[in-house]
Amino acid sequence: MNTEKQTIRERIEHHPFFFAVSVAVAAGAVVFWITSYFHGQQMANLKMSHDAQLASINRKLAGGDYLNVAKFVIPRSERSHIASADKFFGSDQFYAAMPPEWSYEKMKDVDLWNTMYGQPGEKPDNPVTGIVPIHVWRRGPFLRLEGNGIINNIAPLITVQRFANKQLLGELGIETSPSSPSADESPETKKPLGDIHPPTIFKGDIVGAVLAESFSLVFDNLRFVAGVSVDLVTINKVGNVLYCQILITLTNGAVGGKKFDVYYLSTETIVISTRDNVYVISDVIPSDDPSPRGSVAAELTRWLDDFAILSE
Repeated sequence: MNTEKQTIRERIEHHPFFFAVSVAVAAGAVVFWITSYFHGQQMANLKMSHDAQLASINRKLAGGDYLNVAKFVIPRSERSHIASADKFFGSDQFYAAMPPEWSYEKMKDVDLWNTMYGQPGEKPDNPVTGIVPIHVWRRGPFLRLEGNGIINNIAPLITVQRFANKQLLGELGIETSPSSPSADESPETKKPLGDIHPPTIFKGDIVGAVLAESFSLVFDNLRFVAGVSVDLVTINKVGNVLYCQILITLTNGAVGGKKFDVYYLSTETIVISTRDNVYVISDVIPSDDPSPRGSVAAELTRWLDDFAILSE
């Protein structure tokens, strides 16, 4: 019989073993291809998840644990990735959400300080915050906080400030390059910087210097107050972003006229360094839970996820 004219059925009947092997090989190849494809997809997803986690900071908060800091600075070529509902603050080159539950106001630091801590005319202990205005988001009204002798009024808050590097370093008393005597000044008459700050500083050190100022504002004011304890929950640095979380515990007081045995202020500070500026984001959530959860905490997490700085 001419093999060229054999039908498929005749070939199978004459060579059943060969046909079975061929089918098995073909089926195995298809299965291998499908398995490899889905394995590759799984590995790609795992890699994306791993990369996102490496670029994230663990806030260790219920419902808002990892914060992807890589999204904080957006190149101008990727502006399309910014949420369409976000507002652009042109004077400070950042985008932020404007949730309807939160009111917004741009103010001087002394006005916010007086509302929370003091009486009209009092100045904050931290001079750095007075360099530039503060963008303030507040959820609900300020409530009277009694029993600690320091913080008078409190509400869920988010604040943002942008500092020019040169201006900020000048306020902190830090030089950006090794000092050298000017033409009319001898090395003997050159004023030393002192032992607190080094004569040179790298851009990453600016972040630490700003955080140190924030630490002093919290710890110096509250660490010796009766019924108040201040705990550093976590501090982490990823690239040009430094994250710090502090838990303030208040005992035997009242908020909004309602007495409490224990009450908590969960605060976060995020310092972001760009080429020419330093951005400081701070937030506070008052709660009877040391790990705040619920609608306010969820709204804050979404706000942080949307925040974006337009890179220079």
